[in-house]
Amino acid sequence: MIELQGPQQYSMNDAAAAASKIVGRPVTTKVLPFDAVVPTLAQVGFSQNVAGLFREMLEAFANGRAGWEAKGRSVTGKVPLAEVLRRGLA
Repeated sequence: MIELQGPQQYSMNDAAAAASKIVGRPVTTKVLPFDAVVPTLAQVGFSQNVAGLFREMLEAFANGRAGWEAKGRSVTGKVPLAEVLRRGLA
């Protein structure tokens, strides 16, 4: 397994703040119940299968069944979150 990570840890609020600066309007985070994950991701184009896998992953992280272990190989990227968002939101 190869763990991929950015040059530093970011919270969802950090991502929202960076996106706000890029798009020039407020972007906020919103906590959704796990039951909303699949329909929300399906609305933006995810297949039911992939949306279900995302829900499973999110629940595992939230419930402590999954997490960063630093076992195996870890690769740290060099591109900051704001730059990744800038490219994706352009």
